[in-house]
Amino acid sequence: MGNSVAGRIALGAMILVVLAVAVTSYMAIVRQTDIMEADEDRAADLLSSAIAISSASDIVKQDIANLIQTVKRIKEQNSTVVWIAIYDVENNKLVQYPESNSQQISLNTRLMTRPIQAHMQKFGEIKMLFNTSPREIMRRDIISTTLAVAAILLFIALLGSLIWAHFFAKPIVALDSAAEQVSKGDLKTKVKVKGKDEIARLSARFNEMVDNLARSREELERTLNELSALYSVARIINTTSDRSEILRLNIETLATGFNFSPIVILLQLQHKWLVAAVKSGGAETHPTFPMEEVNISELGLVKAIDSDSPIDIDPNLLSKEWGLGEGFQNRVLAVPLKSGSSHIGLLIAGVSSSEEKDAAQILSVVASQISPPILVSIMTEREMFKLTNPFVFISNRIDEYLKNAKKFGVELSIITFHFAEKSWKEGATSVEKKFQELENELKSKVNEAELIVRYGVNCLIVVVPGWSKLDARKNMMMIELTNADDLDTSIVASPEDGETASELLAAIEGLQRA
Repeated sequence: MGNSVAGRIALGAMILVVLAVAVTSYMAIVRQTDIMEADEDRAADLLSSAIAISSASDIVKQDIANLIQTVKRIKEQNSTVVWIAIYDVENNKLVQYPESNSQQISLNTRLMTRPIQAHMQKFGEIKMLFNTSPREIMRRDIISTTLAVAAILLFIALLGSLIWAHFFAKPIVALDSAAEQVSKGDLKTKVKVKGKDEIARLSARFNEMVDNLARSREELERTLNELSALYSVARIINTTSDRSEILRLNIETLATGFNFSPIVILLQLQHKWLVAAVKSGGAETHPTFPMEEVNISELGLVKAIDSDSPIDIDPNLLSKEWGLGEGFQNRVLAVPLKSGSSHIGLLIAGVSSSEEKDAAQILSVVASQISPPILVSIMTEREMFKLTNPFVFISNRIDEYLKNAKKFGVELSIITFHFAEKSWKEGATSVEKKFQELENELKSKVNEAELIVRYGVNCLIVVVPGWSKLDARKNMMMIELTNADDLDTSIVASPEDGETASELLAAIEGLQRA
């Protein structure tokens, strides 16, 4: 019992009751004793006064016969008086009654002496031996009664303490049981909160603590799952250069692991914005790769490209084919795909309410992971295109520069360099070395050039937006080239010699034939 809360409370209550009963009993016995002793003192005073009034002259005259009658009468009228004697002022015993019981003082008697005086004059004194046995009997009766009452009160107190301690300790026991369940990992455990006392407040705090622990564990588990998913995707991404596989993996991860839906990835390829991947139906649908051109200005996405972090965009401006458009209720975020200073594309995702808190951070992490491998795939694709279709690649690049030049209202010149026929007599290796030296010089001396590239076997072209044909001639005359004596130089310009790349390249080829 002493090891439980209820037992300790009951034990404490019993100790308090025992102490209270003991103190009360002791005070009752002392009080009754004091009352009986006071009664004896009062009786002695009355007797001495009565003798002083009725026997003062007898004491002075030493009328023994009358005195004997007086003490005998007093003795017979007071059952507690065992022996009585009268003395004169010189302390000479005048009478005593009974004669055979001369001051037999014992534990059951009490000797009391009182002066006999009248009219402020002392005539002698009276000594009385009182029998205290009735008082002791009464004392024992009081003690017995008090102990019986104390035993009954103690029993009642014990029973009441146990019942009270049980109900008082019940919420504490419930807290202990709940804490044990929580320690075993059950974070759904709750305790009932009753009342407004300290235990009720402790129970409420306990429930709050368990709720916080449950939320923390859910957050930790979710974070671990997210990190695991991101790690798995990053590991796979770093082992493949297939852009479609990279996009598919990330879209699937965002949809299934983070509940984003729909998800759209736009890429900037050859100065065009294309829809590279779409997953619009949640985790149940498969991603598609339409590669359709879009106008990001009309979609309100220009601000997202220039941002360094995810921003909210208006879903009403986006395509219904992506699962967005008018009527879409959830929040939509767009995060730029960048690698260094290179803008690669945009990642657009609808945010579920469960992921809204960390949505921006998750999308930023995913964007930082997929941007480098996508850039590598684009550059690889571009280099492969150069190798397999060099003339088409050069033509596309020139068309892009022409488009920008027309947009800003400036001209564009293409300067061509050919090595004279005599240079080839030194061998192809020597010519290739001269081409390399020429390319390096032009890169360092013509800062305005957008493209310096070989065009065919014996031609190197330099595309310079903003230069007219006259500007090109003047500027080239000011540039000193190492192999200038072996070079044949020609210039074509837009719009003078053509407004498209094919027209300008045809003009260059015509100059070569001439």
